[in-house]
Amino acid sequence: MSKIPKLARSWRLCICALRLVARQKRLLWFPILNGLCCLLLAVLFMAPMIARPTGHTWGELAHWKAVGHLFLNNVPRASGHDNLQPTRLAYGYFAAIYLPLVVCGTFFNVAFYHQVMKALAGEQVGLRAGLNFACRRWRAILGWSLFAGVIGLLIQLLAERLGWAARLGLRLTGMAWSLASVFVIPVMIREEDANPLSLLRRSAAAVRRTWGESLAGFVGIQFGLALVLPVVLLAGIVVAIQSLSPAFEAAAFPVMLAGYVLMMFVLMTCIKTFSHIYRCALYIYASEGVVPEPFSEEQMHQAWKVRAGGAS
Repeated sequence: MSKIPKLARSWRLCICALRLVARQKRLLWFPILNGLCCLLLAVLFMAPMIARPTGHTWGELAHWKAVGHLFLNNVPRASGHDNLQPTRLAYGYFAAIYLPLVVCGTFFNVAFYHQVMKALAGEQVGLRAGLNFACRRWRAILGWSLFAGVIGLLIQLLAERLGWAARLGLRLTGMAWSLASVFVIPVMIREEDANPLSLLRRSAAAVRRTWGESLAGFVGIQFGLALVLPVVLLAGIVVAIQSLSPAFEAAAFPVMLAGYVLMMFVLMTCIKTFSHIYRCALYIYASEGVVPEPFSEEQMHQAWKVRAGGAS
């Protein structure tokens, strides 16, 4: 199937999610707070290493090279070219940062999903109500975050140490994991169960029961706009820079680059938000057989469906 129908479906899904957000604007607070908290956690963990004395000032390239060598080593290869390998310190910092980020992301996603499901039911939403609900589910959030975080770390570490055939197998395993866990957070909201294995089993059962015939070609819930819009934005910036005179081009480049990074952050946050809203709608359809407005039954059926000519 051509890319155009995929992008058209992605655009329609975005419009449906945008209609919901337009009616319930308070939903935007959850992804914003999630992003800010994750950024703060990353800064707090990385600041001691970045500020570590190296004999150079922060404005010198030598300082950043010295910090980089703490996390990456040049390992000679048989071909004669050096290969960058993470150090033990890098693995330790990755684990130390990764697990708190997973807990933080799960917490805010539980709060967000809870309010999205209320919005899809036609009820009013609120930031405090979502956060209070997530606090009451702290055992399930912590248990699932640790379980999912360890699984994710193991897959990543094994992928770096195994051959291409084993990496392919791990990639398939990762796809199966993504499919089985797609409804874990909605299940966590509906069921007072803190056992991560039970949450995973119920999530997988909901997917298999509703879309069983479509799972042979599972490629995940995709928003094709996430691949197209960044390219369009970058092309626009390049054209804008080229239209400037040489005198302004050098000064405008860093400003436009910073603007591009900011736009990318906003774009990715929006697309992730829309994807979560769609996932909530899919779970309501899977668990209750109800198509939540403003989505359609066709959009529910085509979540993982593969037709002749390619994946949807």
